[in-house]
Amino acid sequence: MKTKMRRSNVLVVILVAVAVAAAAVSAASWQRTSSIHGHIDSAVKAAAAGDAQKAEAEWHAAIALDPTNPQIYEMLAEYEMSGDRWSQASDAFRGLEKAAPKSPHVYCRLAACLLRLGDPKGAFDTASQEIKRDPNCVAALGLVTSIMVLQPDSDEKLRLEYMRRLSTLAPSDIDFLHMYAEELTNEYRYEEMRPVAAKILALSPSDAEAYNLLGYADLASPKQPEGVKMAQEDFRHSLAINSANGGAHFGLGRAALRLGNAKEAVANLETALTMRPDAPRINYELSTAYRMAGQRAKADSAKDRFLAWQQVNAEHRQLQVRCIAYPKDPKFPRRLGLLLVESNGDPAEALYYLKKANELAPGDAKVVEAMRQVNASSPRLRHPSPIGMGEGLVDRVSAIDPSG
Repeated sequence: MKTKMRRSNVLVVILVAVAVAAAAVSAASWQRTSSIHGHIDSAVKAAAAGDAQKAEAEWHAAIALDPTNPQIYEMLAEYEMSGDRWSQASDAFRGLEKAAPKSPHVYCRLAACLLRLGDPKGAFDTASQEIKRDPNCVAALGLVTSIMVLQPDSDEKLRLEYMRRLSTLAPSDIDFLHMYAEELTNEYRYEEMRPVAAKILALSPSDAEAYNLLGYADLASPKQPEGVKMAQEDFRHSLAINSANGGAHFGLGRAALRLGNAKEAVANLETALTMRPDAPRINYELSTAYRMAGQRAKADSAKDRFLAWQQVNAEHRQLQVRCIAYPKDPKFPRRLGLLLVESNGDPAEALYYLKKANELAPGDAKVVEAMRQVNASSPRLRHPSPIGMGEGLVDRVSAIDPSG
């Protein structure tokens, strides 16, 4: 009997000890949870008050207490993106990836940050990871295809497939439809391009560029001279919408050449050249028009400009690829930025590469002076990007709701 009572007493002592320990763990867990919520509340209040330093410190304190909680990383990353703090946002997304690798849209959002940080190669590789996970992620597809357009040696078949998928997933997105239509036109896939241009015009009846694309398709039509006459209608319609339209004048000049009207061809192509001095093909067609009009000296001069521009464009494409392949080497963005300034290229693109060169190798007098020139001529440039849709895609990514 005494043995049983002794065992019973021991059991009671053990149960009491376990209960006390459980209570202690519960109290510690409650205190820890309370502390986490306290830091999050303080972070939200600091963010609302515009105190970024305190908000970040409070979110990081919460992460230190609960390093595997994806919601805290989500809040921190969203806050950093809203303030254009792309480096801090990318750190938050990397933390999220480590804490919860299966978090939705973590890679496309990280890619958007890398794009804004001037790392298109990192953005491309990271967005490609998102596509492997979610083949229909619009933001990732947009980022990848925008970067692929800058790389002439990128996989043409894959590039077109991504663009086709984008146009299906976002059938009302004019930017994506334009990118797809222009890519098809560049590849001479005119019959595939026509329904895409029709979609653009259904959404935006006053889209001058869509009429230009249809005009180029009509110029290439096997049904001639009907095709040329239809092209003239397309280009004139485009000009009626937008008179400052080098593409339409270029098309009308080509149409006039087809019809043997040298005077009209020269007039339209000269106008196109004043609007688009960086378009080599205009000089090529203008050389033909001058020769047809009997103006041999002007024809030779236009041909020389065409050949010179071909060299500039070849170097331009080569440097774009090298900037992506070697993002830490300042000599490539330096050369590309200066090339664009010297050749009267796109000022936004020029400023982007000059800024990148200055970040990698500060104090280069030639780069600083070129930046001053571009800013003086284009004072409204704020966030230059080598990728035309970069900012819009970042906005699209910023609006993603990871909860689905």
